[in-house]
Amino acid sequence: MRALAEGGNQPNLNLSKVKGIPIQLPPLIEQAQIVRRVEALFKLADRIEACYNAACAQAQRLTPLVLAKAFRGELLPQDPSDEPASALLARIAAQRESATLVAKIRQPRAPRAARVPKESADMTKSRQDDDVKGKPYLAGHLRRLGEPVAAQVLFKVSELPVADFYKQLAWEVEQGLVKDNTTSLEPGHAAG
Repeated sequence: MRALAEGGNQPNLNLSKVKGIPIQLPPLIEQAQIVRRVEALFKLADRIEACYNAACAQAQRLTPLVLAKAFRGELLPQDPSDEPASALLARIAAQRESATLVAKIRQPRAPRAARVPKESADMTKSRQDDDVKGKPYLAGHLRRLGEPVAAQVLFKVSELPVADFYKQLAWEVEQGLVKDNTTSLEPGHAAG
């Protein structure tokens, strides 16, 4: 075919030259045999596809069927000494019912004690007091205690309201007057 092609840069074939190329075909009996074999293979492919679709549908139904058998207790041989599931469910329902009744019967909580106004509370100090403001007030308490303590302990001995305590503590830590060891507090090494 390349020898028949004509042209400069891009040789090509025209229709009259292509029509002149002889094509060999098998005899008609052999062609019929080829068609029969191809049709048989198509039928086989159709049967395989049908089996595949049936298997997919069956696989989708398999999980719910296995779960249903499991809940009916049909997957494993049952121990005759085991109680039936219905008895177990009845017992669980009875326990829930009794728990609900106990919750309904419980006594109401005692009312909380009234809060004491700040004027009469134990907190007698303030960050604005002369012995606290700008001074190592918490560091002095830590030195008197003599060992590292938790923030709750220092809060109790400081007699400061919560907000004032944490503001004073933050200031003293920033100044290096108190050292914060995450779980305990101790006096810092800064002068004061």
